Amino acid sequence: MSPHQKGKLAESIAQTFFISKGWEVRPHSGRGPDFYVSDGWGKPLVIEVKSLRVHGGKHVAANGFVMEGHRPEVSLSLTNNRGMYYRDTVDWLIGVDVWSEECYSYSKEALQQMGGKKSIRVTHYPCQEFPEAPSTVQERVRAERPQPGKIR
Repeated sequence: MSPHQKGKLAESIAQTFFISKGWEVRPHSGRGPDFYVSDGWGKPLVIEVKSLRVHGGKHVAANGFVMEGHRPEVSLSLTNNRGMYYRDTVDWLIGVDVWSEECYSYSKEALQQMGGKKSIRVTHYPCQEFPEAPSTVQERVRAERPQPGKIR
């Protein structure tokens, strides 16, 4: 799977994740964040989605020791390709494991506490629970969902 395909798959998984939490999702095109999620009333949350990198294969440690096989270390980049930190531009960074379809949520506050790190291992930094949408959004989404047998 190419990096582009992996990124698009991660975005699809994340979009399903947000919808399951009751949020309205608006994809963003061009440069900038991947999504805005909204409760329909207040300011939308700015979301960046990144696919997680699984470290595996042959690895040579600093002391020259050679290790082969799958390493249980999964990392998440905290900067974009221009070197800007996501903590300065988004409300939430979502790391997606495209193989297990798990989402790891990190709030702006959690990212700021990580300091100047360029990436983290998700096993060392616990993720936060992404909030459920306010019930008003969930009720409106249910009301707008087409009912079987009804034509709008």
